[in-house]
Amino acid sequence: MGGARVQLNDPPRVGSEVLLKWQSHEAFCHVIWTTEDTCGLSFDRPLSPEMLDESLKEEQEAKPAGPVAAVNNIPLGQKRRRF
Repeated sequence: MGGARVQLNDPPRVGSEVLLKWQSHEAFCHVIWTTEDTCGLSFDRPLSPEMLDESLKEEQEAKPAGPVAAVNNIPLGQKRRRF
């Protein structure tokens, strides 16, 4: 059927019906497992291949083009003493 793993501060209880929204998409799901900060969702209907392709394309376009950090802008650490 298909599903997703979602990380959030206060996940819903197992058995809850939820609406998952991401980018410009949404899907109805059921919560099938939870941990302290994560839950597993089962989609009510499989996502279309076109929706998945569009989601991946939108995610790749949202990533920054250049490096997040360069060697010259990372502060040097100090050596730690052993106790």
